[in-house]
Amino acid sequence: MVKLGEKQECPHSLLPMRKDFNGTFINGNNAMAESHGDVIAYAWLFLANLDLPTRFETFERHSLRTGLVNGMPGKAFCTRRLEGETPIKMTSEEHPIPLLAPYRMGKFHLSHRIVLAPLTRQRSFNNVPQPHAILYYSQRTTKGGLLITEATGVSETAQGYPHTPGIWTKEQVEAWKPVVDAVHAKGGIFFCQIWHAGRVSNQDHMF
Repeated sequence: MVKLGEKQECPHSLLPMRKDFNGTFINGNNAMAESHGDVIAYAWLFLANLDLPTRFETFERHSLRTGLVNGMPGKAFCTRRLEGETPIKMTSEEHPIPLLAPYRMGKFHLSHRIVLAPLTRQRSFNNVPQPHAILYYSQRTTKGGLLITEATGVSETAQGYPHTPGIWTKEQVEAWKPVVDAVHAKGGIFFCQIWHAGRVSNQDHMF
């Protein structure tokens, strides 16, 4: 949680709350409601809405920068549209391909073209996939559909976030097996996104 001119850290951990609540936690601390900031950016702090700056009546660039977050420089790619600039065309003149049309990808035959992209969940405590991942991935599986796992570390020093799954120990590999089996049981195609955060690895996350 970042406010203008100051940084506020939560004094507690969310781990104990997991026993009673299985949903998603986002701590905004009423920053926008109390007019401490114009936007709360999550994860890598990218702003996907290209027209967001033009919607701000008052725009202060420093309110969108947070310095170092988890060892990584916070960046907000916001620029005002230049006068007379031609908007980027987001459509094609070609005939659209239906999302539900089959597709052959190498030796894999996909029943449709909707893919579950890697989503960093940070719920693999001690870097070991948890039993709830079985339900998470199987719920999103369709016969012939492609799923890609969340970023999965290849070593203890590969991590950029806490509680991300790994695949460098036997315990981790064994924990992945029932997850993979659940996806395959429903006819899904499962890829593992192996991951190393490189120079932005944070030693605080190397548990």
